[in-house]
Amino acid sequence: MIGITCSFHDVNNYINLPIKYIQILFMTREDGPITVPITEIIQLKNKLTKRDIIPYVHIDLNIAIYHLYRIRTQNRLKWLFKYAEALGAKACIITRNIFNLEKITDKDWKDF
Repeated sequence: MIGITCSFHDVNNYINLPIKYIQILFMTREDGPITVPITEIIQLKNKLTKRDIIPYVHIDLNIAIYHLYRIRTQNRLKWLFKYAEALGAKACIITRNIFNLEKITDKDWKDF
């Protein structure tokens, strides 16, 4: 079984490859977190279903800690779970970038 991880905006570049799984990030290297209309997510869900590709939503907590305020972090996570539901994702893959961990304090985790 082959899979790939890519940004939502890049999925169409990979959808015709012989993959079974796809992890979708709702972010880009250039712009950070992105917002996508639910209708576009549902359209992508239909494309993936036709190709028997199982979607996952990739959530990197590093984004939440470094780029968003606490209240916005909570809202962002709610939106990502809504995106996962609209996409029919099998699961959410939650990771934490291991780089720059020295910048994370105990207070950051308690506030998160």
